[in-house]
Amino acid sequence: MIGEDLKRLLDDICKARIAVLGDYCLDAYWFVDRSREEISVETGLPTRPVMEQRYSLGGAGNVVMNLVAMGVDMVSLSAHKLQGPKGVGALWVREGVPIEPLHVGGGQERERRPGTENVAGIVGFGAAVRLLLERRDEAASRVRSLASRLMETLRREVPDCVLYGSAFRRLPNILCLGFPGADGAALVMRMDRAGVAISSGAACSSGSIEPSHVVMSLGVGREAAACAIRIASSSRPRTASTPARSL
Repeated sequence: MIGEDLKRLLDDICKARIAVLGDYCLDAYWFVDRSREEISVETGLPTRPVMEQRYSLGGAGNVVMNLVAMGVDMVSLSAHKLQGPKGVGALWVREGVPIEPLHVGGGQERERRPGTENVAGIVGFGAAVRLLLERRDEAASRVRSLASRLMETLRREVPDCVLYGSAFRRLPNILCLGFPGADGAALVMRMDRAGVAISSGAACSSGSIEPSHVVMSLGVGREAAACAIRIASSSRPRTASTPARSL
């Protein structure tokens, strides 16, 4: 299924970017974009046979999924995306999908990843998943409310503030914002002094002085993209007024 058929099928499964459909898949893409945290489908992406790819997933803790209905063959999950410990994850493999181990030498993890397991990390991952299942709906509602209140306050106090990405088809806790005339890196430092941690891009590109390529791909100019910041609200109860006042 290629072209319009692929796009139509992707639209039917909640705009998931990483879905594998039939014998083809979107090439090396993420379920959730890491700068805007938006769930959407991009057209014109290359396709390739499914068995040549493995897949990463950043939004598992925030988006309800049905892996079988989506048709994926492999999904990799990171514990820290579920508020679990860093450095541990899981690989979900559909039954019947062949995989080769990257290393050999031990029987751990069904002989697919030899070496001593990170037991503490695995236990922490399991605890994070249990807490997620117990509190997911409540936490999603809370962070969505916080993000909405923050956006309302900013639009009232800073009328030029721009929201990049969809206002609805996104993770509930993430806002990617632009402040024309401001410098994103300077805003990050100012907010840090105010005790509020934000970023000027995805964590995987931290340290880069370049504007977000994701924001620029939306048609935003380089100068305007340099004014963009990324705010994530926690699932823990807290006010949205502090970051709004600081900005």
